[in-house]
Amino acid sequence: MSRRIADLLIKIGADSYEFQQKAQQVERNLGSLEKRLTSLGKSLSVKLTAPLAALGAVALKNADTQQQAEQRLLTALKGRTDIQQRLIAQAAELQSRSVLGDEVVIGQQAYLASLGMTEEQIGRVIEASAQLSAATGMTLDSAVKNLAKTFGGLTGELGESIPKLKELTVEQLKNGEAVDFILENYKGFAESAAQTALGPLRQLNNAWGDFLEQIGAAMMPFATKVTRALTVVVQMLQSLSPAMKQV
Repeated sequence: MSRRIADLLIKIGADSYEFQQKAQQVERNLGSLEKRLTSLGKSLSVKLTAPLAALGAVALKNADTQQQAEQRLLTALKGRTDIQQRLIAQAAELQSRSVLGDEVVIGQQAYLASLGMTEEQIGRVIEASAQLSAATGMTLDSAVKNLAKTFGGLTGELGESIPKLKELTVEQLKNGEAVDFILENYKGFAESAAQTALGPLRQLNNAWGDFLEQIGAAMMPFATKVTRALTVVVQMLQSLSPAMKQV
């Protein structure tokens, strides 16, 4: 009987030793797997998560810029959504054949609408300004403002750079003939700029910006919910006593 017990104890000991060896091997394998997973997680954070987060932030910013511009236009038009939508369509069409972003164009449309210009006048001034900007190198903002002044009978800086405009009478300027002159004599410059040198790249950048605007618009409701939740948390923290804030 004692012999059998001894043999059994030896077998149990051997099995126990083998189990311990295998357990240690599994533990080492798990440790190695953990390190690999940790390394993979860090790599994904740097190479995927962080860039996606940054891209999401850019998308939200683009969407906000676009929506703010469209809202300013609607406000300047005193709520006329029909005119707003037609002007937004004009901005998109102008972007497709120039290097101008539609959000920039919409911002200038809003400025002209705030001056009380009609939809037709806004459309013509924007088109003329885009051509003038491409031809002379002045900014769209400067071109729009200078052409807008001509409706008040003034040629201003444009009269110095384009002497022909000085030949127009005050009445002709008020009737928009300065804009007519620009449209006739500077036609095609915006389109040419879009097809020359880095023009195509700038157009691609505008198209990519539009895509991010759409992504940002889809994200906006979720971002708003998160913002509201965080606002509650911040307000709660602000209400803490000085002693708790110190803690």
